[in-house]
Amino acid sequence: MNILHSRRVIFGLIALLFCTQFSFAQSSKATVQELFKVSGIEGQFESVDQLVENQLQQSKATMSPEEHAKLEKILKSSLNAELLTNSFEEYYLKNCSEEKLKAVIKLYDNPLVEKAKQGEIASKDPAKESEMMTFFQNMGTNPPSQERIMLIGALNEELGTTEMTASLMKSMMSAIFKGANSMAPENEKLTDEQMKAQANQAFPPMVMQQLQQQMIAYSFYMYKDLSDEELKEYTKVWASEDGKYFTGNTIKALSYSFEKVGESMGKSIVK
Repeated sequence: MNILHSRRVIFGLIALLFCTQFSFAQSSKATVQELFKVSGIEGQFESVDQLVENQLQQSKATMSPEEHAKLEKILKSSLNAELLTNSFEEYYLKNCSEEKLKAVIKLYDNPLVEKAKQGEIASKDPAKESEMMTFFQNMGTNPPSQERIMLIGALNEELGTTEMTASLMKSMMSAIFKGANSMAPENEKLTDEQMKAQANQAFPPMVMQQLQQQMIAYSFYMYKDLSDEELKEYTKVWASEDGKYFTGNTIKALSYSFEKVGESMGKSIVK
């Protein structure tokens, strides 16, 4: 599969998921599912199938019918809401503390957290695309204050946006290469170093930097309904012990989920 198409799908998924908020004693399925419900992660993963469909439609013009049919089969069998949800849940069940997750759930009792969550969910609604474009056009002529820029930067630092972006992209692409490599003949298998080099080549530093900047810019729209004071208080939530526990495990769980998807996709590519 063309790396460019893989990268476009990953870019879209990161934009979809990156700001969703989410020792080791195992936690119960009921607690994990409650966390998914209150944090909004359930609905986010349900949008993945439509995102993949949109990416497939966009790729039609640049691929032959045979290539497009193969890409469609690979993506729909490997990159879907069910697989992502199951893998994400599996990580939490195996690695997260029941007590800690219940503390995180309580964070969503805060009206400000709920307000921010609604903004996060609404910003990913395809129906809001025109509104978002207008917002960015207006921001170009009326740029945010320096204080607002610093507040958005501080929030993204607490949410681990940059770390999550890099981790997701590298995990996904590395897993694709590993999956494909595991199915290759012995005399054609790559070493770990060769696969790492290929993954890094797929996402050079300039591309990573541009994407990270896009994620931060996206936050201005996502949190447009929060005042500066509310943004400060919201950042404090994720700077707390429970907030850090959640965001840290979000990064790990998403990487784990994308690795599963990548391995499946890689094996499909060589079939």
